[in-house]
Amino acid sequence: MNTTTSTAKERSITLKHLLIDNQKMIGIKFYPDKVIQALIKTINGVKWSNHFGMVILPNNKTNLDLVFKTFKGVAWINSNQFFTNKPLHQGSQHLDINSYRIRKPIEDWKY
Repeated sequence: MNTTTSTAKERSITLKHLLIDNQKMIGIKFYPDKVIQALIKTINGVKWSNHFGMVILPNNKTNLDLVFKTFKGVAWINSNQFFTNKPLHQGSQHLDINSYRIRKPIEDWKY
């Protein structure tokens, strides 16, 4: 197998927040792959950043939606570092620790 390309199963890109010259940018980091490189070239406004070693484009909703649309079904998009303030569970109930504290001990159970 050629080490410079990966199978569709292994393809992934990572999104990062960047601030370049006081402008918010989306950083797209990926391992060299002909398919990913070809798809990136189809996105308007992309540039290569030698400083960060990744492809960059202006951070706005249109470009973010375009990235997800372009790579849907082709590559896994790792956005863990991009959406860091997003709550994990929306609408989950508040946990009450008092019910845990006042529970009755179970015989032969080590707490």
